[in-house]
Amino acid sequence: MKVRDGTFKVDKAGTVEFQVNDNVLDLQDVSPNSGWRQRIAAQSSDDIEIDFRQGRAKAEFGAELDDGGRLSLEINQKLKGPVPS
Repeated sequence: MKVRDGTFKVDKAGTVEFQVNDNVLDLQDVSPNSGWRQRIAAQSSDDIEIDFRQGRAKAEFGAELDDGGRLSLEINQKLKGPVPS
């Protein structure tokens, strides 16, 4: 699947919006949902990593642009204990 820039839902945690301009990742917006906190773990011209937390729940977003201009995207959520609403 070819991933393109845009706005991506990070499970129940929030959304991340980015664009690819001239082979550079450009973070546009990070919007955590109610009760969630966000932290930009890494941001460079070819890598974006964002962590979301709510209690013991954690969601992660990652986008990486390789030397050939191919974009890969990873979204996951880890839950410990009661599932947040």
